[in-house]
This record gives sequence, structure tokens and C-alpha cells, in this order.
Amino acid sequence: MAMSGFHRECVTIGRHRVPLECRGGFPGEEMRLLAGVAARACDLWMEAGEGSPNSGPRLVRAWLDYNSGEYTVLLASDSPEDADVDDLVTDALMATAGPDRFFAELQMSSQATSTPTATTTWRT
Repeated sequence: MAMSGFHRECVTIGRHRVPLECRGGFPGEEMRLLAGVAARACDLWMEAGEGSPNSGPRLVRAWLDYNSGEYTVLLASDSPEDADVDDLVTDALMATAGPDRFFAELQMSSQATSTPTATTTWRT
């Protein structure tokens, strides 16, 4: 059940089916742009031959909390070879959104779990 002031839109960006979620608003063009940049960075990681050749990293979720001004992009992979993809995504988002708006955090998971590999957060 949706909360008041919480809106969601699912978009397909290449091979990524991504829910764009907002608390206190609705996903806008900037959010779509930044989700597209993160998805393309994951795809470039695969095209460059980095990481796992079978599945590769996926953009799982994009989230905006208008109250705190934080955007979060969630990436997931089942391969330890994709552990450094967050650096590429971070660089791409910093080039797009600006370094003063950006904070990154990396979370590793084992192949047996579906826990996200990386969480990337930046402030507006």
C-alpha cells in the first residue's frame, strides 16, 4: 500500500527495469536522467569486459527523498568480479550531478545472496 506523498514509476532503461521512487513528490526528468546515467555506466562496465561475463551489474532501484534531498541508486550483482562497478557509476554520476551533491557507500554481498552490491547516494 502506497504511503501519502510517496510515488513510484517503473521505467525500462536498456536491460534494466527500474522503479523510480519518491517520497514527497513524483519522479521527474532529473531523476530519470540520473537513473539513465547509472544504467548506462553498468552497461559500459559489461561492454568493457569488466566483471562477470554472464550477468553483470544491474540498476535495481532509484530513490529520492525530497525531505532530506537525498537520491539513492541501488546496484546489484551476483558476482564478486563486479565489486568495483560502483567506482564507474560514482564517476559518471559525479560528472552529471556535480561532486558537491554526491555521497557514495559500497556494500558487498556473497554470490549466494541477493543483497545489493553497491548503494550510491547524493544530496541535492
